Amino acid sequence: MKMTFPGKVFFSVMTVLCGCLTVSAAAPAAAEADPLRLSLPPVIYAAPEIESNIYFANIFNAIVPENFAYIVRCKKGVLQNHRWCWTPTKDDAGKSYPMTVEVRDDRGVIDRAECVIKVAAPAREVARKITLALLSASSGGSGYTQFLMETMHQTGYTHYTPVGTYHRCGLPLKPGLAASDSYGGWAWSTFLTQWKYTRDEFNGVQDQAEKEQMQHLGISTAAQKDNYRQKSPLLNVRNGKVVVDVQGWFDRINGGKAPDFIIIDLGGNDVFSANEDQIHARMQEQILPAMTAVINELRKAAPNATIGICQSGLGSRVQDAYGANYGCLQTRYQFLRNKRIYNAAVEKFVADRNDPEIIVLPYYQSIDPVHGYPVRQRPASAREKNTIARGINALHTTSSGAWQMADAMYCWLRNQLNRKGW
Repeated sequence: MKMTFPGKVFFSVMTVLCGCLTVSAAAPAAAEADPLRLSLPPVIYAAPEIESNIYFANIFNAIVPENFAYIVRCKKGVLQNHRWCWTPTKDDAGKSYPMTVEVRDDRGVIDRAECVIKVAAPAREVARKITLALLSASSGGSGYTQFLMETMHQTGYTHYTPVGTYHRCGLPLKPGLAASDSYGGWAWSTFLTQWKYTRDEFNGVQDQAEKEQMQHLGISTAAQKDNYRQKSPLLNVRNGKVVVDVQGWFDRINGGKAPDFIIIDLGGNDVFSANEDQIHARMQEQILPAMTAVINELRKAAPNATIGICQSGLGSRVQDAYGANYGCLQTRYQFLRNKRIYNAAVEKFVADRNDPEIIVLPYYQSIDPVHGYPVRQRPASAREKNTIARGINALHTTSSGAWQMADAMYCWLRNQLNRKGW
């Protein structure tokens, strides 16, 4: 996962935030005892004709979750080896079903968790105009915004419009494509700090004072394909100073109006490079302050928007994928631990805000951690002719994984529309 950080004007911020992978060379502190436990969202949002999933490897923190038995008690759905799944029908619309999940070993019950499966009711105003903006990192490049739009339109919400600057990560917008603001490598803080000029922009300026100003903010020599990541959509320059300008973002993407919904799908880059002795301090000193600042700015400019903060995906089930991407610099064990700490912090953050229009959006439990991430046939070793399937991407899903993300977001969105009486 590539990290992108601000220019010289934000050098002090970069110094704090850049928990570079080289830090991992130092021996991390021994992990504190972490009791085995289930992490289940209190509400699993569902909708008619859309499959809902709970993959046990995503909700239980054992290193090898397959070594345990999972008992699901619910009126609906099917219990399989690695998941619970269910596709509600139209007869289930508007209903809720309690669920209990137990995890056991030979000695008995290790942990138990409860949740409610909440199925969206029929729409009251299917023809209503609905706008949704997304702030995300590279997860937006998977295509789930496009899949979400297609599902919304297919189920009658033909006036649903995703608004944003690009299609996926920096691709130009064209008719029929879903818009978003997704930037590979970005963290919460990047949306409040990233402002650089490209070398081409700098060379095209004749005024010396302006050149000095641009140099002060930072000049990038990024490849043309990465130019989209040079400037945060939430920022602007006034009198040579970078300032937060969320209203300016709304002006560009939605005719000056605040979107009805804003979804924020971040966290992976924030926690990625942390090791055992860093993750808790990073959450408290860097990530939560940046999260607070971003939400405050969004709420100031969009006082009535519904803001969904994602408890996001945990990555591939297999260490091979991490080895393929990062060698020995990051492991599946550490990233899962970091991400679970992050997802728990999101839940507490939302609860502490006590804002009825800031709502957790859980999709981490819904993504197949094995088949939802890319694999390729590779030799078992240099001396072995036969090939085996090895994971090749730890954090970015296949198309099927992206569809599962879109399905979870669709179910969340449908339930929020019900709540708002739409």
